[in-house]
Amino acid sequence: MRRCCAWGALGVPHAFVYMVAYRTGVREEATVLALNKSLETEMAKFHKGYVGLFQYGSNMSSARLNSPKRLNKRARRPFRARLDAWGIRFDLYSKCNASGVTDIVQVDGEYVMGVVYKVPVRLVYAPTGKRSKMDEIEGTRTDGTGNYQRKRINVVNGRGETIPVVTYIGTEHGTRRFLRRDELDRRVSRTYFSHLLKGAHKFRFADSYISYLQRQAGILKG
Repeated sequence: MRRCCAWGALGVPHAFVYMVAYRTGVREEATVLALNKSLETEMAKFHKGYVGLFQYGSNMSSARLNSPKRLNKRARRPFRARLDAWGIRFDLYSKCNASGVTDIVQVDGEYVMGVVYKVPVRLVYAPTGKRSKMDEIEGTRTDGTGNYQRKRINVVNGRGETIPVVTYIGTEHGTRRFLRRDELDRRVSRTYFSHLLKGAHKFRFADSYISYLQRQAGILKG
């Protein structure tokens, strides 16, 4: 038995199914045994023009992400989720925030808490050569030299179910630009970090995780 999944153009599975492939002479048949109902139910939230967007930094604050200059109340149905074997780093610089900002990197023994929003696909994906609204917010460039790049990942929700989502991770170009800044520029601002705290408290992250964020951010400025 093997677990199979039909994927759509945006990386969202149409259905999760278990299939048995068996051979009769030279003829091969496949029989669908069962649907994974819990995942099917969860994914129903992110179809018909919507995608799950995982945010782990300042946009964990719903007020910030849904502000008029950002998604203007179009990020909906937020829920807490966890990404295992990744860790938070503040290794990118944002001019508009005048601050070091969050990134995630793959690392054993750590995990990232974040918030998944239901967002219209058109706000995340754009036609080739163009940028979506989220690309603009995250500083993504069409040539790949921006601060962030879009990435499909799997997170785990509060019921222990695996959910395919989209997020933004830092680029090597962004990290190199960060390292060229002076020490004060690279520090995280109190204003920026306050957005992380608002999201962490609203979605009831563990105190231990909030302490982890504070350690990763280091001494704040401003």
